[in-house]
Amino acid sequence: IMKIKYVLMAVCFGVSSPLLAEQEENPVEVTESTPSETSSTAPVEPSIREEIPENFATSWKDASMEERAAFLEANPELRTKLQEKWDKSAAAQRKQSLKGYAVAARALKHKWQEATPEERIAFLDVHPDIRRRIRETWDLLTPEQRAQLVQKYPSIVRRALHHAWASATPEEKAAFLEGHTSFREKIKEIWEMASLSPHKTWAETTPQERASFLEKQSQLQDKVRERWEKATPPQRAQLGRSWMGWKIKPAPKKK
Repeated sequence: IMKIKYVLMAVCFGVSSPLLAEQEENPVEVTESTPSETSSTAPVEPSIREEIPENFATSWKDASMEERAAFLEANPELRTKLQEKWDKSAAAQRKQSLKGYAVAARALKHKWQEATPEERIAFLDVHPDIRRRIRETWDLLTPEQRAQLVQKYPSIVRRALHHAWASATPEEKAAFLEGHTSFREKIKEIWEMASLSPHKTWAETTPQERASFLEKQSQLQDKVRERWEKATPPQRAQLGRSWMGWKIKPAPKKK
């Protein structure tokens, strides 16, 4: 401290000082401190932070149908047992067992491979033993581990859409609409012109908002419904598969 005072006095009053001369002849080299030289009490920012995956981070009850169906497919042993029960039962038996579920209004004549997530999870719900084991596995894993398991067993959650337009989910309607450029551009134009949507662009809307808005455009919805009815079940699914709004992105089709 005394050295610093002498140097400052010499600078301010123009007085020659041996200490100042020493400083000029032997300047102090300033180096950046390394993490090991910092105080042990200073907080250290981690270089890598673990990010919680966007999907599979909720409880089973709050998970989306896509998340549940993908997780079910990622447990081959339990999925095989459920699939056997589905494929061995007749359509009438499936409808009877799913009485009380919205999907019971569908024909349900197709095989398990073409069942939608809503149909698979509803069928899982009516088989409590398998459902319990799936939920236990879900609860035992972290969100990261659930995501890794699904990545290990990727699946196409919507291979075909056998149901009518009226039974389609908002996500399926939004995806099908997205698959038709002319319909998408038309409804986007109507949305942007509507006085009810001054603060939200079409790209920012939810599937529920898109489906609800389409219902109000009766002429356009009739055209979309007609295109749905003319398409085969696999075509309906294929047209909507590229939509970026799916909770779980469809896995590539195995060759």
